[in-house]
Amino acid sequence: MFPVLLAAVVTTGIVGAHPDATNASVSPSAHCEALAERLRIAPVLRPVVIDMCQRAPTFRRQVVRIAGQPGLDVTISPGLFPSTGRTRARTALTRIDGRLRTAAIEVPAGDSMTLVELVAHEFEHVLEQIDGVDLAQWVGRSGVYRVGTSDRDGPIETERARRVGRLVAGEYGAATARITAIRTR
Repeated sequence: MFPVLLAAVVTTGIVGAHPDATNASVSPSAHCEALAERLRIAPVLRPVVIDMCQRAPTFRRQVVRIAGQPGLDVTISPGLFPSTGRTRARTALTRIDGRLRTAAIEVPAGDSMTLVELVAHEFEHVLEQIDGVDLAQWVGRSGVYRVGTSDRDGPIETERARRVGRLVAGEYGAATARITAIRTR
């Protein structure tokens, strides 16, 4: 049995080929979309994730880093979260021999702006682990805290992930507004 670390909770895919990163004729969003093919994205969520690649540069950088991580299997699927609870999304991470091997991200299907923020937020939690951040060591300092009913072993939240989620949602919203303005001219 492999240890599973529930590392992230937000509060209040098919593998495919990708273009060579050095190929200047491939747009950043097309490169991101190709890399996203390395992730296992539920069909209901795939259109929004691909749209995020097209519209949010910060999200593109997240995808490039996560998809380029050797031996990491990432799944993104819809999850059910009680409307009365504080949990809006979650990521369960598995390490084998000290290396991050799986990231199972669950987000609610529905409102695209909320989904954009939550996917980017959860991706940032994966990047925290790729970066080697020992969240348990930082609890109570530097914007890292536990949420839920247990202050000892409850899920960990970070301001880093919250900020990135909001940033990506802002980039996505601004790009959507520009596209809408162009279409209405």
